[in-house]
Amino acid sequence: LAGDLDDAQLQSAAAAKADGKKLPGATKGDVDKAVASLGEGALVVDVTASGSTTPLLIEALKRGQKVVSANKKPFSSDQAAYDALVGHPIRHNNVRHESTVGAGLPAIAALNRLSMADDKVRKIAGTFSGTLG
Repeated sequence: LAGDLDDAQLQSAAAAKADGKKLPGATKGDVDKAVASLGEGALVVDVTASGSTTPLLIEALKRGQKVVSANKKPFSSDQAAYDALVGHPIRHNNVRHESTVGAGLPAIAALNRLSMADDKVRKIAGTFSGTLG
């Protein structure tokens, strides 16, 4: 994880994935170190399907980094984790996780706007999938 990936490395990785091969993985320590080195204002993107990224995302926000996630697990594990990720007003504009709900429909943004306008949400109805089962 030291240094950038060059075009040849990216093409090799794309070819391996196209052939159905796994890419060599980085260890948790490697990822933690790499994210910590990015500095304030960096964008951390989580496209895993793992709850193990939750502490990393929380630490990234504490360092002033921004988080974009397609991973619903950090936002649905427990209230304390959710609050650490999106509950603090300073973090409100630093986290985007819209794709984790309703196939990417802007439900989260709509609810946030209603809340910021002091509009009361009286009822939310839907058919919920159980993909976190």
